[in-house]
Amino acid sequence: MDETWLTGETWLLNQHRCSLGSSASADIQISHPTISRQHAYIEVDERGYRLIDRQSKNGVFINQVQVIEAFLKDGDLIQIGEIKLLFQVLNKQAKALQLWSSSQFGELYGQSKIMRELFALLHRVAQSEINVLIEGESGTGKELAARAIHDYSSRSKKPFVVFDCSSVPSQLIESELFGHVKGSFTGAAEHRQGAFAKANEGTLFLDEIGELPLELQPKLLRVIERNEIKPVGADAYTKIDVRIVSATHRKLSEEVELKKFRLDLFYRLAVVKVLMPALREHREDIPGLVDRMIEAMTHETREVSYKTMNLLMQHEWQGNIRELKNYVQKAIALSNPQQKNLETQFLLPQQLGQAVQSANYPSTSITESEIDPHDLVERDLVDRDLVDYLEAQPPSLKLDLSREFKDAKSDLIDQFERVYWNTLITKYNNNISAAARAAGIHRKSAEYIIKKLGLRIGDDDV
Repeated sequence: MDETWLTGETWLLNQHRCSLGSSASADIQISHPTISRQHAYIEVDERGYRLIDRQSKNGVFINQVQVIEAFLKDGDLIQIGEIKLLFQVLNKQAKALQLWSSSQFGELYGQSKIMRELFALLHRVAQSEINVLIEGESGTGKELAARAIHDYSSRSKKPFVVFDCSSVPSQLIESELFGHVKGSFTGAAEHRQGAFAKANEGTLFLDEIGELPLELQPKLLRVIERNEIKPVGADAYTKIDVRIVSATHRKLSEEVELKKFRLDLFYRLAVVKVLMPALREHREDIPGLVDRMIEAMTHETREVSYKTMNLLMQHEWQGNIRELKNYVQKAIALSNPQQKNLETQFLLPQQLGQAVQSANYPSTSITESEIDPHDLVERDLVDRDLVDYLEAQPPSLKLDLSREFKDAKSDLIDQFERVYWNTLITKYNNNISAAARAAGIHRKSAEYIIKKLGLRIGDDDV
């Protein structure tokens, strides 16, 4: 095929995952007929930068070798479709990934790397005075992220004011934002402060900023540029000192292309852009989230059955954490008050949809841990021998090149998980809690993996 160099354009990878494609929603948009709308993405973790083909039509190549998934090195030549890109690491001394030391940031929770990376970014952002745009699907915790930015900033002792642009009629938004004077319009019986005045010296959170009417956007732009407001009906401007954090479930860059949002206002609001990951992108946090929700709602600590947790971790959760919270709340409400169980048989078919049908599980309940060591199947492979072998040298994984890539990869992952967890469980004398802490995951996630692998564990660890 003909090859084309894309010249004169440079992109910086400044987030956990950057998508490449011809779609306007791609983080790196490259318009070319040989490039799919969502062609590939580059994600970063503690091992480096990884390029992944998103089942594109014309494939992904690194140094003229087609790949489905591979790590990038400084100076590698990437080809997507007929477009070539040069990958360069600008700061070779910097760590590829910075992680927050805790599983909590404000009211946000997550033990996964993607969430702890997010927490580290939010903390750095909080230390500055720049405006922040938080994007993400509904229910991902955008308001909690905004609140955490405020709480970790120098303005934490000052007001944090929330203004939802989608919940106020368009004819009243100007008054609600900037205030009004008495008699300025019918019904204005007294002077009233707007959201900006209430947030003075603090933080104003503009939720669903993508819903702000186009005709009001120039007025908001003026406030940001001049740090002054003019209440409806007033003759003079008033100086203010407000940091703006905004959020939207929309892709504002697409709204700009559609002429529904002003480009200059977009740049003023999105000095730093933060993307809240969907829950399906960090499923390993679901056990911890469920435990925290149950404790907050009941003031009790209860275990969740393996089967129920398995279903919860399979579900797509289109409503994200908000949908998960709603599910747990309903499960508690339908529970028998005389029992400790949280019955879910009335919820699973409707709430979890295809995940339940495909798993073919009977009705389950959130109850004491159901992992019975006597029910776990001991594999034909003598795992204890692997543990002894690991003491001497790392295991070599066998490749079966006659199998398709996905199947061979699945086999290798299974081998790795079996060796890793056998070694860890043995090291910590069958104490799952200690093994989970060492692995950096929630205990319930460790139980899920152990049961999935069918590993033999002691009688007193669960």
